[in-house]
Amino acid sequence: MERRGGLDFCLVNMPFCRPTGPTLAPGLLQAIVRRDGLSCRVIYANVDFFRLVTYSEDVWVNSCSREQALPDWVFAGAAFPDHAPDHDEYLEQVRQRNAIYMRMSLARFREKAWSLRRRAEEFVEYTARRVVATNPRVVGCSSTFTQHVASLALLRRIRELAPAVVTVIGGANCEAAMGLATHRCFPWVDYVVSGEADELISDLVRGMVAHGRDLPPQEQPEGVLTPGHRLSGYPPLEDGGPRAMTADLGALPVPDFADYFSELKRVPALEAALSPGLLVESSRGCWWGQCRFCSLDGRKCGFRSKPPRKLLDELDSLHQTYGVDRFLFTDSLMDRRYFTEFMPELARRPKPYRLFIEIKSNLTRPELAALAKAGFTYLQPGIESFHTEHLKLMNKGVKAWQNVHVVKQCRQLGICCVYNLLYDLPGEQDQWLEEMARLAPLLAHLRPPGTVCRIRLDRLSYYVTNAAEVGLQIIPPRIVEAIFPVGEADLADLVYSFTDKDRETIDASPFLAGIFQRQAAIELMRQVALWRRAYFSAKNPAMLSMRPDGDGLLLHDSRPMAQLAARRIDGPEMALLLACNDAPRQERLRQEMLGAGMAADRWGQALEALLDWGLVAALDDRLVGLVLEEPAPPEAPWEEFGGGSLDMDLLARLTKPQLESA
Repeated sequence: MERRGGLDFCLVNMPFCRPTGPTLAPGLLQAIVRRDGLSCRVIYANVDFFRLVTYSEDVWVNSCSREQALPDWVFAGAAFPDHAPDHDEYLEQVRQRNAIYMRMSLARFREKAWSLRRRAEEFVEYTARRVVATNPRVVGCSSTFTQHVASLALLRRIRELAPAVVTVIGGANCEAAMGLATHRCFPWVDYVVSGEADELISDLVRGMVAHGRDLPPQEQPEGVLTPGHRLSGYPPLEDGGPRAMTADLGALPVPDFADYFSELKRVPALEAALSPGLLVESSRGCWWGQCRFCSLDGRKCGFRSKPPRKLLDELDSLHQTYGVDRFLFTDSLMDRRYFTEFMPELARRPKPYRLFIEIKSNLTRPELAALAKAGFTYLQPGIESFHTEHLKLMNKGVKAWQNVHVVKQCRQLGICCVYNLLYDLPGEQDQWLEEMARLAPLLAHLRPPGTVCRIRLDRLSYYVTNAAEVGLQIIPPRIVEAIFPVGEADLADLVYSFTDKDRETIDASPFLAGIFQRQAAIELMRQVALWRRAYFSAKNPAMLSMRPDGDGLLLHDSRPMAQLAARRIDGPEMALLLACNDAPRQERLRQEMLGAGMAADRWGQALEALLDWGLVAALDDRLVGLVLEEPAPPEAPWEEFGGGSLDMDLLARLTKPQLESA
């Protein structure tokens, strides 16, 4: 309940983020502060944003590479009205660096971008007045990815409308140096929280309600920056900077998502088209923590997991409260003890939930089967490459055969396997990309990558913190100077993603970009495009499957590279193919088959045939069987995705009504 005289804490979830479910951090913080006796409301302004723009426009602006920050530029006019960079040059650079925008003329691209920017300014004004109308003492935003400038714009306008309101911001965009720079550069932000606010938020809000902007800096927990820090000086940035961390995930309450569903009712067309999914977490941090492109390990946050029983109760509570049976886990990597303490319990239920989680790809067939039985319809195995030397350079801790094997087993089980391929790593060899391009046609019947994308240089990742060692000269993308009205040093502290100085020079020039195109990367992209076309073909989707046929196997092969559409095999070829289903070591399998009586020359003939027909892939020291066993269940449709989904036909109802019509 709100206290008489106003609301203690109003949290605002700004664009751009997924509309298909509530964001975890605001819902969790709301549950915590309410548990501790404070009044709190969450305004899911990202949902309300769809009364002003269409879903297709939201997707369009978010298709921009994060380094070019088009979603931030859209809100920069509201956040920094006096900043006057060369907008035409910025938009031309964004269009030139993103293939999706090259499909339209520069004039049309600029027109569309400016239209969104004007509406973003209207939206900030409307949302700020809506927030102020709740009579809050404290207003906060949680900023992740492309929400930062939108959040800064809102907090600035709230300061102008209601100077007494205390403002606070946190989230991934406020980690360490980014939080310090945000606090240092934008005086309308009173407090910044770096790290996880769960264990400090109630005391902080209580202090802000009682003392406004006058909380003593020295009395605040690690990770909290106050107005007093602007006078007394900021804490040092050693070891990644000050960061709050939650020790016991099991002590956290069930998130409160009621305000999200209330917000949906403000956008009836979106509500009608949407089947929501809720965000949950079973762990934080990453128990592997060694991937060189990932920023998680640099945060030194450690790996912590929630007790399995606690998570089961949380899923049941959320399901009963909101009638939702789809859940997206925010984990960076699942705790392996969940295979024995969580999965079996879910599998025993008559109707399991529909779940999505990120995992490591070194999973066995029984482990993947356990995930399928537990209701995991979509998985993100963090594949990134199908070449072992490439994976070794990334420090992924897996090999190529494991990645191919997990994609194949997911398809066999009907699990949708979501992943991308990366390239342009420091030290990468063209030969690795060329070998992956040659492998791709063999995998046309398995789920293809979402995209082939250049590696991103994120803050606190190995490639950024050890840039000189790997031959990089890290700088902020020059293009974002059109967004933030700050100097070079502050810009370097604000951005989440960086670029290499040489890469920036090449990317800024269409002439140089053309000269320095890597043909190996282009060929890999071409082969993946053909793979996607074959797999998603409406008339004849690629398939490679087998079924018993007397004492042999009948194979169906509709991959574009197939030599025969149907083939029957028996004898040594059949025995070898079946033995390759679990990707055995080649030499061990050879010894076993020779020991069972197979002649050495017959072994060689059978293996050569299976490799020639593309039924088996020889990767590392393994023989990876590629043929699916019939019947292979259909891959989980989009409607089964744990993060929620949208009916694209019904989305036609989402027009652009006047903002004041709500």
